[in-house]
Amino acid sequence: RGLPKATTTFWVCAYALNQHDVDGELAGDVDTSPFARALLIADGAVSIVDEDGIYFSRAWCGFELYHAIAASPAGFEHHIS
Repeated sequence: RGLPKATTTFWVCAYALNQHDVDGELAGDVDTSPFARALLIADGAVSIVDEDGIYFSRAWCGFELYHAIAASPAGFEHHIS
């Protein structure tokens, strides 16, 4: 896409939660989870999908996909690779 290397950043959801305190990280409304907060401030998202489409069977991936497509602000870009 020609994004500038100096200012382009990526958030990787695999690193979003403290795996030693998942209950604490997800306490309360899922819309305030690290996943939702990151998507709210992002300009776009990329979903990496394997040939079997396992991505679409995972709950958090579905949640992220919903936020990327339905609940994102105008101009948000979502790509599936």
